[in-house]
Amino acid sequence: MEQELTTQTLEQDTANETAVVKTAKKAYSKSFLNLGLFSVITVSLQLGLSFLFAKLFPDIEGAAAENASYLISFLTMYAIAFPIYVVLNRKMELCPPKQEKMTPGWFFVYLLIGRAVAMVGTYISMLVTAIVAKLSDVNVEDTTLTDAVMGENPTLILIFAVFGAPIVEELMFRKILIDRIRKYGDGKAIVLSGVLFGVFHGNVTQMFYAAALGLMLAYVYVKTGKVIHTILLHMAFNFLGAVAPLLFHADELMKLLADPSAQNFSESNLIMSGFFVLINYSMVIAGAILLVVLIAKGQLFQIEKPVQPLPERKNFSVPCLNLGMLVFTVTVLAVFAYNIFG
Repeated sequence: MEQELTTQTLEQDTANETAVVKTAKKAYSKSFLNLGLFSVITVSLQLGLSFLFAKLFPDIEGAAAENASYLISFLTMYAIAFPIYVVLNRKMELCPPKQEKMTPGWFFVYLLIGRAVAMVGTYISMLVTAIVAKLSDVNVEDTTLTDAVMGENPTLILIFAVFGAPIVEELMFRKILIDRIRKYGDGKAIVLSGVLFGVFHGNVTQMFYAAALGLMLAYVYVKTGKVIHTILLHMAFNFLGAVAPLLFHADELMKLLADPSAQNFSESNLIMSGFFVLINYSMVIAGAILLVVLIAKGQLFQIEKPVQPLPERKNFSVPCLNLGMLVFTVTVLAVFAYNIFG
């Protein structure tokens, strides 16, 4: 009799485990499939509308053409593809983090740490780009971000890069994605949110930088449960990375360092540029010190136990080996290939 009860218990446990794995795999797959569909819709619309614009207005060139391309890129992503993405995710089960207050002090701490991890991501991107260029004839460097930062229309950068992008991207990769997959583990949700956010950018120049920031922002969202915190942090990061260099003429110092004999620079702009570089690297150093100290004190990267834990042997295969992840990977690789060879 006792043996029969033991057998029944084992069978019940196996059935429960199978049901959990099946439900989790469906949640992960659906979430990643929707991200892949978002990419397909966005890129298709951008290419189609850009081609149509070029045909309808063949005489528009220079800054006007660049501004039009910038507008098409962001409007198709945020005004069309994003609402579709929201609808696709609407009926999925939610498991949002518990909401906690974040003090202004902790906001500033996360801002400094974000500058530090972003700098690490930037140097990794530079290293990977240099290695690939050395070993092959393929140039994986993408100047999209640089062009935006050094472009001639800071108003567009402010509207889209500082306000538009952080709102939509945080809703997508933090609020919508994490709420639908964190049931099976905060750690997995944080890593997937950060890494997928990085590769979603579709180029090596931004990938490691975005992934590093994405990991930190995902942690902040899981820790506080409030996407407004990550939106404001994301806005601050993009302002410091895109608008501040314009305001402080950050290119002046870079030009002088590249060519010490150059004479065509403004002394006032050079002083402002040097001041910006000093502040920027001071933030990076302070952020790195804070990161090490807080980890040593056990005040960072503390996460809750999963609401519905997966079997240990399934912690990789369930989130990563599913149809949705396959579709997302293929679409991202296609974007990478287009950015490199297109």
